[in-house]
Amino acid sequence: MKRESDRRKRRKPDRKQRQLCGQVGQAIDLALGASGDPLLQGCWVVDVRPAPTQARLCVRVQTGDSVHVRELEERLQRAAAWLRSEVAAFICRSKTPHLDLVWAGPEEPE
Repeated sequence: MKRESDRRKRRKPDRKQRQLCGQVGQAIDLALGASGDPLLQGCWVVDVRPAPTQARLCVRVQTGDSVHVRELEERLQRAAAWLRSEVAAFICRSKTPHLDLVWAGPEEPE
């Protein structure tokens, strides 16, 4: 019995982290699509991971357009505070995680 409850305790944080990362990814996807910047509108979230904890999340963003990486990263950084406020409105947590927005690189062919 004790072994089963130990496994549940160990899995709970992982489930919560995945849930938070999924919610943050969804919120940022919606916000990017609704942004007034055409470059950001063409972006989507590839994945969201704790970096290194839930207090800071690494958000990898992809775009279908050929863009200058530096320009995209600058626009993402300018939009970071706005995106964080959109995340805060979307998730139900007392503290909103800090976001590290990074370009995921070119799409890899499948």
